[in-house]
Order: sequence, then structure tokens, then C-alpha cells
Amino acid sequence: MAPEPVGSIASRENFKEKKVAVVGGDSLLGQAIAEEFRLAGGKVCAIGTEEASCDVIIKDYMDLEDTKDGCKQALEVLGGQIDVLVNAAGGISQGMGYSEMPKIAQQNLISAQMCSELLAPELAKSEIGNIVNVGGALGSKLKMPGALLDYGVAKCGVATLTRNHALQFAPKVRCNVVLFGPFEGDPVLAQLAGHDKSKEKALMETAANGTLLKRLGTPQEIAAAVFYIATQEGATGTEIVLDGGACLTHWVNHPMEGLVGVMPEKLPMGLLENNGNKKRKAGA
Repeated sequence: MAPEPVGSIASRENFKEKKVAVVGGDSLLGQAIAEEFRLAGGKVCAIGTEEASCDVIIKDYMDLEDTKDGCKQALEVLGGQIDVLVNAAGGISQGMGYSEMPKIAQQNLISAQMCSELLAPELAKSEIGNIVNVGGALGSKLKMPGALLDYGVAKCGVATLTRNHALQFAPKVRCNVVLFGPFEGDPVLAQLAGHDKSKEKALMETAANGTLLKRLGTPQEIAAAVFYIATQEGATGTEIVLDGGACLTHWVNHPMEGLVGVMPEKLPMGLLENNGNKKRKAGA
């Protein structure tokens, strides 16, 4: 027996046959979001870069014609109608540095902007037309030094984009954002660990300890939040944060590539010193 989606009973009953496009539908998180809407009775079109797991392929979101074609194809898959657009594409690049910044921006920010602006006129025709962006609490709420700086800046941009689109598309189209923290199977953490299983496990354990709940989130929890805000007709320009309270802890550079969170009272002085926070001498 299939599990029921999370959300109010009224929301689930009213969502049957609604049309949903999920950008980034080939990712772990995108697949969970698509499944949440399917379980509610919605028809879903997955948009992404991997042909095997998507209904529509967009290879380059910075290519206007490619993105236009992808959005047109998505509308065709959905029968010429769209009720909800979920922008869940993201990730970090294999390399770091200035040359990788455009790719990171494309994956995390430009994809959401392009697809939203292209599909907003179609969403405005729906009685419940709305956009849900999926951003990272890492960029919007937490400090982002080191390897994740570009990723954090792009994800922070998603939250800003959401607020501006809420203003731009009102009153016909709502626009909200779900900001997530580290979650089980998080590909960003895996990549930061160099896809080394032992390092990945250690990084995930430390990331979990950096939350107030002492655990990682799950793709299903994030998907449930996306579904919830998509069905709340009184919400626009809203942020939902699912990071286990990580934004209330202190984040510092870690010897392992990437970042981890630790509680303030457990912050080692050595890390403080390495982070450029040495106590100044009198008169300095």
C-alpha cells in the first residue's frame, strides 16, 4: 500500500489531477518532491539534465532557446496546463574557483529564474498557480566560508529571487521558498567528501551534530514542506526553513573539506584561532 503524502486532508483531496513541473527532477531531492505530488494525485513532469530519469531535458539553463524549448515540452507533457512549478535544481561544481562560478549560478539560481519567468504566464491561468523554489539554509542563514562560498551565494540568491518574484507575479501567482539544511544522502556533502564513503559518513555525522536536533533531515521531509506550501493559498513571499536548527549554531572551517556545525559551548579554541578570531592584544 502506497504511503500517504504529508499535508492537510483538504489539500490532498483538492490536489488530484493538478499539473506540476519539477525542475531538477533527476536529483535525489527532486525525485522525492515529484513522488510527493504524485502520491497526492498530481500529474508530474520531471525536468532535468539526465535523460534516463526525466520527461524533459534542459542541458543549459543559460541558453534561452534551450530553456524555452524545455518549458514548452513540459507544458505539452502536462497537457497544456500547469498549476505548480517547483525549482529544485542545484548542486556544486566538481572544481572550485572563478571559472566554476557561472556553472554553480546556472545550476542553483539561473535555472529557477529562467523557468519561473517563462512559465509564470501559464501559471497565472491556474486558480492555484504558484512557484516553490528550493534553496539552501546554508546560503541564506549560515556563514559560508571556504569551499561552499559560491554555492552559498547562489542559494542565497534563490531566497532573494523568491521575494522579488512574489512581488512581480502577484496577485495571480504565488511564490515561496523552502530552505533546507544537510539531509540524508545529500550529494553536496558526498562531493565535499570526495565521494570517499568513510569521509562522507564522518562529514554527515558531524553535520548532524551541528544541528539542534542532532540528526540530518530527509528528502521526504523537504518534499513534504514543498507540498505543504504549494497548497497554502494565503502564502506568498514566504520562507520555510528545515535545517534542524543548524542556523542557530556556529559554523566554522573544518579540516575535512567543507563545513560542519558545532554548538557554541563546544567550539574548540584552536578552530577559533585558525578562523582568524584570535583575541587581540591590548593596543593592537
